[in-house]
This record gives sequence, C-alpha cells and structure tokens, in this order.
Amino acid sequence: MKLYELLVIILVSIVLITSYSCDDVAVKKVNDDTVNCPKRWLVTNNDSVSYVIGDSALRIFGDSLNVGVGIEFRSLGTLVGDFEISINFHNYFVEGGSLGFFVQLYATAIGGATNNSLKATIGNVFPGLFGTRVGAGIDSAGTDPIIVALGNYAVASDTSGFFTIRRVGSTVEVIASTGDSSATITGVFYSLPLIIGVQYGSNFNKLAKTSVTLRRFCVTNGGGSVLDDYFDCNSIQQ
Repeated sequence: MKLYELLVIILVSIVLITSYSCDDVAVKKVNDDTVNCPKRWLVTNNDSVSYVIGDSALRIFGDSLNVGVGIEFRSLGTLVGDFEISINFHNYFVEGGSLGFFVQLYATAIGGATNNSLKATIGNVFPGLFGTRVGAGIDSAGTDPIIVALGNYAVASDTSGFFTIRRVGSTVEVIASTGDSSATITGVFYSLPLIIGVQYGSNFNKLAKTSVTLRRFCVTNGGGSVLDDYFDCNSIQQ
C-alpha cells in the first residue's frame, strides 16, 4: 500500500471517530473530558430543584415548586447572527391536579426592550387554556407572550418532543412540537446578540411533583460561543 493511501485511510478514520450528528441521541463526543467537563451552562436554582446530568440526559425533578422560574440553565455563551438551536424533551410529568407547570427553551436580546423573549414551551396552563399544551411565542415589545397570549398554542397529549428557535436576519421562527401536536410562530425580532437557556417552573399554582428529561442540545451557527451539549458529562457551572 502506498504511503498517501495509508494517510487517506487514517484521516478518514479520524473524521469518523470525532464527528457526530445532532440526530444521534446517545453519541458521546470524544473531545469531552468526563473529569474536566467543558462548562456550557450557568444554573440559577430558586426552588431547590434537583437535577442529574449524565448518560446523555439532563434530568430535572421538583417536589415543591413555587410560582415563578424554579430553576434556569442559561448558556455561558451568546448567540450572534443567524442560528438554529434545538433541544429534545422527554417524560414531561406533573402530578395530577397540579396546574401551572412549564418547561421552555427561551432567548432574550441583549439591549432589547425589558422582558423581550422567544419561547418554545410545554405546559399545562396558558392564558385561559387549561390542559397540557405546547406554545410558541415571540415578543419584541417588552410583554411576555405567555401571559398575554401573543403566541400560538396547541393541545398536546404526548409527553416527549422538541423545542427549536431559529433566526435569519431579523426574522425568527419558534417551534414547540410533540409526537401528536405542534405550535409554530414566525415574526420579526431583534438582530442583537441573544442570551439563551432552559427554564422550569410554574406560572399558576404551587406545584407538587414535577419532572422532565432533556437530551441533545444542538446549535448551528450563532457565532461559536454557544456549544452543542449531549449531557454526557457535568457541563453545569455552579
């Protein structure tokens, strides 16, 4: 075998080992050190919510959740320019009779109006809409769309799905989808840098037992400071 043929085989092998796809839920990236795991998220825990990260999942549990954001995982990086972010959720659970639980992927513009937001949500209380629904909201005027119903909502019975937020120029699209339902909204938003994260809490009542499992956070473009996370090691900065 010639030397250049051997080099080609070696290079192809390296690419196959180190590359991964956002469609591969359980893929472990070889550049993640499980001891000194790269930190991607800052956690704000307002309600002593429990969470476990590893085995390609971020599992969140609440036994007593007050009204408001109980726990938030905010990316340490910011998104600039065009981008697409997506995260999968599984086994969304709220104890029977407890209203108000929500889990959402959100983005806010740095320097935008107060409370500006993009939100892809699953929850069991929306404005005047009881029962589990997925929701997609866009607000660039400083008013939360989840509160004033400036969004799109759909009844959902499936407890697993995905959230997606994408931006091209100043046009954004927000999607919340389960196996049986989907809510999508498109509109104009800031082209400013964005802070992004995941929030878990209640918008109606104090809650008993709640839980959700998050997997496979993926980002395309966005400037490079917000990174994919397969939750295969502890990427949370305390």
